[in-house]
Amino acid sequence: MGLSLDATDRALLAGEIGKGARLAMQLLVRYAEALESKRFIPIVGAHIDGCLYHGQSGQDFVDRFRSVGARVLVPTTLNVAAIDLLHPDMRTYDPDLVRAQGALIDSYVALGCLPTLTCAPYQRISRPRQGDHVAWAESNAIVFANSVLGARTDRYGDFADICAALTGRVPLAGLHIDANRRPRLVLAMPGQAASGLARDLYFGTVGYVTRARASRIVPALTELPGDNNEDELKMLGAAAASSGATAMFHVVGFTPEAPAKAARPGWRLSQSTPMNFIPPSRACRRSLPVSRLRPSASIPRIFRRGSLRGWMRSLLAVRRRWCQCSYRQRAPSPRIWVALRWAIGWRRSGCVWSLIPVPMWRHCHPTGLALC
Repeated sequence: MGLSLDATDRALLAGEIGKGARLAMQLLVRYAEALESKRFIPIVGAHIDGCLYHGQSGQDFVDRFRSVGARVLVPTTLNVAAIDLLHPDMRTYDPDLVRAQGALIDSYVALGCLPTLTCAPYQRISRPRQGDHVAWAESNAIVFANSVLGARTDRYGDFADICAALTGRVPLAGLHIDANRRPRLVLAMPGQAASGLARDLYFGTVGYVTRARASRIVPALTELPGDNNEDELKMLGAAAASSGATAMFHVVGFTPEAPAKAARPGWRLSQSTPMNFIPPSRACRRSLPVSRLRPSASIPRIFRRGSLRGWMRSLLAVRRRWCQCSYRQRAPSPRIWVALRWAIGWRRSGCVWSLIPVPMWRHCHPTGLALC
């Protein structure tokens, strides 16, 4: 049996909802056929990754829809841009890239997308509820929606995402299907104390280990701390997704689709695989010198997808150090980052903004701030 179209699908293909929706639906039909999907389902929202400028082809694609007056049919947010369009003066950018990225964002906004410019849409808008179908791109957003929220999205990439938004439809495939969301492997993680890792490193390491053992299947994780929170599960998922192809995990007893420690009907899992972490070596510790005896240490830190609680926890940790902490931006500056910049004291050095909490000025190395 091939792909079955209902009345809504046929109306989209007939152009009854507009030329743009018809073009997007034509592309989605080819996409569904490649996935061997049997039918389409409605979605309640979309998150677009195609707004990140990679070249003229991305602009040409969205302009094709814009030229026929297309509009998104569901609430749609935009992922990060290639540069920080809100604060371009904070970095030195190629003027041509600034213009090209700005034009691409404007084109998506003209289609009705919300210019959220974040890779963490779950922290900026109303979240999908458990069981809601969405079309989200961006690896950490996908794994967070499926695992922590219990919403349903497959791994959508550039151009398929905006086609879904313009039609409000996606093929019934991948993690939209109940059977594909069941775990195929149980990983028994060591507790935080046994791992020898600080709590923030522990959850990131769990994610990395999960990716290594269950990159393309859905795992169920056990033995995690009983007081874990959303930020920590977000860290776990982001590490698993960005280092591999993980799109969903269960934490038995905590995530929405694994609420009980007893295996759910249909899981049919009788044994777990125990996992062990390699403790941090002395060489690793020497690479991050943060003791009072070495106040000139510079710690590059990548802090993406940070929530307000996560930012404040990070800042409090920095205030306890007798060292210079240089926070290198790997992504466009979040609005929280810019606001906190004025609250705690910053100095610019080369290509980075270096975070120096006001009470720590006297502890800075006499040679000044490190350049990157």
